[in-house]
Amino acid sequence: MLIASPVAQLYINNEEFDTIFCIGNFLSFFSPKIKNLPVECRIAATNSKGIFLLKKVFELNYNGSLSLSIKKLLKEENIQSEIGLILCQIYPKTNLRLEEIFNESGKCFSHFFILYKSMTNNSISLVHPQSTIGGKPFTKSEWKSNQIISTNNLKELRIYQANHSETNKSVKYFLCEPETGSIICENSLESIEAMTAKFISFDKSKFFNYSNLCLKTNNLPVGNGKPLVMKIFEDDSFTIIHG
Repeated sequence: MLIASPVAQLYINNEEFDTIFCIGNFLSFFSPKIKNLPVECRIAATNSKGIFLLKKVFELNYNGSLSLSIKKLLKEENIQSEIGLILCQIYPKTNLRLEEIFNESGKCFSHFFILYKSMTNNSISLVHPQSTIGGKPFTKSEWKSNQIISTNNLKELRIYQANHSETNKSVKYFLCEPETGSIICENSLESIEAMTAKFISFDKSKFFNYSNLCLKTNNLPVGNGKPLVMKIFEDDSFTIIHG
């Protein structure tokens, strides 16, 4: 059984938001030949500079799951960090000969889900990671989202960008008119350090004359390293969807 590089997604941890890490022991149902198989869930987190803050190991029982508040986890370790990456790998805990049991399973990717939770209202958004650490490079001339962004009751648009690569990256973001593709406004992240995340904001004044927008970039940190689009509305509720 070949374990892939860690799967990672960005976390947000400030007065406005908490991030909930959610994963299940998926080997329980992907590998029915093994009964009562526990796994080790190995988690690590970086800060805004890409520096590793902590590493933790949790055991998940057969058919077990884990839900973990990043805010609570960092607080327990007396660590302050508002943004970074959460990484995960799952390993089976067994003395059996795994190469015989998993000889047809191929590479195992430790996929999980992230909940972004408001600390001030009932807003919550669910997303999944887009890449493993050290994912394939981005080779196209640009990237364009298939999402049409409605500006109805929209107060602010934030673009969160994870960098799953091991080198610093820069990305330029363009808000465009969906039908013509004409550029309405642009903003840049000049340096996203390796193994971390950053965000930029587009204030409503930049796009208030438009009812719909689309997003494109000149680059991505890795091939499938799509940004997260956070829509903050006039009542401070929000949604987050990957581009």
